[in-house]
Amino acid sequence: MKENKKKLAGESVLPLALTEALLLGAAPTMPPRDRAQALRAKVLAAARQTDVGQLHTVRAQEGAWHPIAPLVDMKLLHDDGVSRSVLIRLQAGARLPPHDHAADEECIVLEGEGSIGDIFLRAGDYHLAPKGMRHGETYTATGALLFIRSTALDYRAGV
Repeated sequence: MKENKKKLAGESVLPLALTEALLLGAAPTMPPRDRAQALRAKVLAAARQTDVGQLHTVRAQEGAWHPIAPLVDMKLLHDDGVSRSVLIRLQAGARLPPHDHAADEECIVLEGEGSIGDIFLRAGDYHLAPKGMRHGETYTATGALLFIRSTALDYRAGV
């Protein structure tokens, strides 16, 4: 008796193949017109109340630059608790020590040039530091502006 109750509560009573055949063979039905209109109105009202798709813009002159190392400043562009986007401004001669990544980190060089370990990058170049990887010292002789995106976890880990 207990075994039958378990099946009804969480498991299919019929074999999966038979359940699928019955579901696929059933003809679709529409609710009465007034019920369909009420359901549509309810779904649309819920969609209007959500913040899905909100735009976020940070102008070049907006936001504060914060020093994170000698000759290196960071400007936070976006942090939703899941991912984080920042600008990193490295002045000529700036150096950041080698470090590991707790999550994937994407980097695009917007201006200037520099190196991450033995990888030389110029404006327009893209670099991915995969989760768990260590890359060498970041340095620039001339200065650079980087766009960095990673999960917030990577930054909370002190990277």
